[in-house]
Parts: sequence; structure tokens; C-alpha cells
Amino acid sequence: MNLLTHHPLEGLLDNKPKVYFFLFLCFTVLLEVVLTLSGTNLKTAAAPLGIISYELAFDIEKAQFIVNSWDKSASISASFNIGFDYLFLVLYSTTIAFACVWLANLAGNVKFAKIAYLIAWLQWLAAFLDAVENTALYFFLQSPTQAFLPPIAFWCAICKFLLVGMGLLCSLLGLGFLLYKKLKS
Repeated sequence: MNLLTHHPLEGLLDNKPKVYFFLFLCFTVLLEVVLTLSGTNLKTAAAPLGIISYELAFDIEKAQFIVNSWDKSASISASFNIGFDYLFLVLYSTTIAFACVWLANLAGNVKFAKIAYLIAWLQWLAAFLDAVENTALYFFLQSPTQAFLPPIAFWCAICKFLLVGMGLLCSLLGLGFLLYKKLKS
């Protein structure tokens, strides 16, 4: 199987892809809202971006400073947020991957389609990196003395954000190709 011309989500394109995309997107947005609301008390002077500040705390001192800035309620929220993110990572990565595959098929540009398929596959790598990041964050939250955990979380988060950004950019380019096609015809 050629990864640049095939993807498991292609099977959903045969029957009502708009419905699938709408469902993926709605559940992704719903989970993002839950994560955002459950993480409001994670924003402190030490963590102005809440859980994202924690994800991007590269060294043990900064990570400890963030964890120590959270009271008991915030620590529980952080644990919930990290745990709930395992469901979210499946949804956002699949939503973005589906958008890339769907738009690649609609755009009618072979070069774009190959790139879009590769980026679709990379969304699941982003999800895997997010899972590794979550694991590191959770174990550091439980025992904030393990110096190797914050750099693992940091690098996984950076790579995840880059891959997700590529997926979102690919989706925007795919929409651009579609608009160009409609204007041209």
C-alpha cells in the first residue's frame, strides 16, 4: 500500500463525507470546550496558558514551579485534563486527517493529494506524540522529581503542534484548491 495514495479514512468518502466530517468536527469542538472549561483553574502566574504552559515547561524547575502553583483543585483538574485528552487526541487527529483526505480527493490535484495523504497519516503520529506527552505530564504531576519527564513532554508537544499545524494548513490549502476550481469553472 502506498501511503501517499491510500488512507484508511478513504472508505468514509463513499457515503456522505459531509456527515462524517460534521460529526468528527462537532465531537472535536465539544471535547475542546470541555477541556477548556475544565482547565480554567490551571491558569496561574506560573502557568499563564494553563495546561499548555505545563506542556511547554522544558526543565524540571519550570515544571515544578507550575505544578506547585496549582492548589489541590487545580491538580485534580490537571489530571482530568490530561486523562480526557486521550479521547480528544483520537478525535482531533482523525478530524484533521479526514479533512486532508477528503479535500485531497475533491481538489483534483495529484501533487497536493500526495502531500495531503502524507499529512493525514502524520496526524496519527501527532496523536501518538500527544499520548506520550500526556503520560510524561501525568507521571510528573504525580512525582515532580523526575527531571527527564518535562523535556519528553516538551519535545512531544512541539512536534505535535507542528504536525497539527501542517494538517490545518493542508486543510486550508485544500479549501483554496476547491475555491479555485469552482471559480475556474
